[in-house]
Order: sequence, then C-alpha cells, then structure tokens
Amino acid sequence: MALGTTIGKNSILALILLGLLSSCVEGGKRLSDVIFFYDSYLCEDSLSRYDLSLFARLPQGYGKSSLDVVMVVTTPSGDKYSDTLMLPITRSGIEAKTFNSGIWTDYSWRYRWGVSMPQKGKWKFFLKTDISLPKGSVGVVVTKSQNGKG
Repeated sequence: MALGTTIGKNSILALILLGLLSSCVEGGKRLSDVIFFYDSYLCEDSLSRYDLSLFARLPQGYGKSSLDVVMVVTTPSGDKYSDTLMLPITRSGIEAKTFNSGIWTDYSWRYRWGVSMPQKGKWKFFLKTDISLPKGSVGVVVTKSQNGKG
C-alpha cells in the first residue's frame, strides 16, 4: 500500500512539474518557443587579436526595431560569460550591414573588435532569441584582426 501511494504521489508531482515547466514564461514566450543557435571557434593562437561579428538572416517582413539576443560564451576551460544584446534593425543599413534577397534580409553587426582569446581550444557561442528561424540563421563570425587593428 505504501509503495502504490508513493508512486501515485510521484506521478502527480511529475505532472505538476511538467505543467509548470511547459508554462514557464520568458519575455512573454514559453520556454519551448525560445530558439537556441550554436557556433564555435577553435582558437590555436592565444596571442593574436580577434574581431567578432554577429549575423542574422531575418524574413523580409520582420517588423521589430531590434533583434533581441542573449549570447553565452563558454571558454575552453568551461568559464561562461553572458551578454544581452538588442541588435538594431534598420532598412537603411546605417547600424547594420544588410543584403536583401527579396525573401530574407541578411544583417551583420560588429560585436567586439580586437579582443584576445587567452585560452587555446574550442570557444563556444550559444545565442538565444525568441523568434523562430531556420537552423544557422543567427551566428557569430570570428576573424583574426588585421595587424592587431579592428
């Protein structure tokens, strides 16, 4: 009798927790609506400087004034750093470089210029946004700075 009661209580608790998790809200969106994108960069030269840019491929009818992104950077040793960004969306290309294909508009933003990556190994970039986009639509581009300049 005690075993059946415990299983019944555990089942009810599991259903309640599942309901709570599926109804969690972040910025008016359920957790299941939040999209994660992933990029990585293998740093083999920890003495050089690097430029980081962000890119996004947004649908032609995207109507918001910014793309809201949370980026989590994980170092090769496992340290994590987070940044919350509001990337401006413009039709004139003043704040972002753009390319319009008619269906999509590609955007590029300078994020950080001339930064060091003091650890050799794989740097991971996780980007979170609340809009539904195809895989690979948001990401990070890492390039070595030319002559240490941005």
